[in-house]
Amino acid sequence: SLKELYGEKQKLVTLPEYNEGVLECFVKQYPVEWLRDGISEHAMDKFGIRYSISQNKIIIPHYDVNGNLVGIRGRALNQEDIDNFGKYMPVKVENKMYNHKLSFNLYGLYENMDNINEYGICLIAEGEKSVLKADSYSIPNCVVASCGSNVNIHQLKILFEYCRPREIVLCFDKEQEGNDEYFNKLWNICKKYKNYCNVSFIYDKNGLLDQKDSPFDKGEVVFRKLLESRVKVK
Repeated sequence: SLKELYGEKQKLVTLPEYNEGVLECFVKQYPVEWLRDGISEHAMDKFGIRYSISQNKIIIPHYDVNGNLVGIRGRALNQEDIDNFGKYMPVKVENKMYNHKLSFNLYGLYENMDNINEYGICLIAEGEKSVLKADSYSIPNCVVASCGSNVNIHQLKILFEYCRPREIVLCFDKEQEGNDEYFNKLWNICKKYKNYCNVSFIYDKNGLLDQKDSPFDKGEVVFRKLLESRVKVK
């Protein structure tokens, strides 16, 4: 069935490769906002998190599976920026935009690949913060982020080319609001890929999370409970 995955005719997208020297424009500083959120200094070092004084943004470098810098995203801290452009945006340095197609990469795969291979599981979250939060847990960090509320064939091709997880777990942000639409959405994503390996998803049936929370937002104890009761798609 993996042959089937590789056989799908998809237009190959080459991600840009940027010079890592650009990161020297930003200071190595641990944003207090993220420390408060349970992201450790060690995690920020591991994933190269920096801070832009001039833009008042948390700087998040994105690497491809080979460790090449392919994009830089900024987490805005100014309310005006958040209102006008949203919390996350590609970063601009000297009129150059350091953007890339997020759906053609998996954030954190380069850093967590060895764990995924060793433990045979890959947890796919929506955002970068989930990958960073998981790094402070007592369990090995096998988390990557799709940077969106979906996972596609390109991302799975990258994953299977470099790792062989026996199970993939979708750990998307909580969206359910009294109907089956959200459950069905997750079920259908998993169903699409169930021939390639075991697939499951986290669904908060016990109200452990708030609306829009990532499964990693309430700490390790809650995350373990959610993982234990995950929905397996056969």
